Amino acid sequence: MNNPLTFRPATDSDCRLVWTWANDPALLAHTFRTHEPIPWETHQKWYKTTLLGTTRHLYIAEHDGLPAGYVRFEDNHLGEPEISVYLAPPCRGRHLSAPLINDGTRHHLLLHPDPRPMTAWVRIENAPSLAAFRSAGWHPDPAPAPYLALPAYRFVFPS
Repeated sequence: MNNPLTFRPATDSDCRLVWTWANDPALLAHTFRTHEPIPWETHQKWYKTTLLGTTRHLYIAEHDGLPAGYVRFEDNHLGEPEISVYLAPPCRGRHLSAPLINDGTRHHLLLHPDPRPMTAWVRIENAPSLAAFRSAGWHPDPAPAPYLALPAYRFVFPS
């Protein structure tokens, strides 16, 4: 399997799909900001701003020509460039997490070079994401730290 995923910028037509993914209970259980479903109107406003691509970049990952998830990049409240990822349920368990994380990061950095280390913050109880970033070879800080008032591990891209 050479490159199981391809990446493209999110478009207007992806808005409802991304909203559905954002409201996946598995994702909401591990977010830092909310555990409640996101209202459609709130998502539409956020999504419109996202597509401008000035402070946030969103890419749709595709596998075999079908949407498989997303990678999103933006500076966090600490001023670090941060990745957020989502892998759709039909694609889980297919060894696509590491390519989603690493190939998505490389794709983004080709389009938007940034000399700062790319980071990810993962809540300590989010075992699937902790395993995914470790499997992808990202380097975790030795101990968890508070991130938005929740204990989390900070990972850094192995550039």
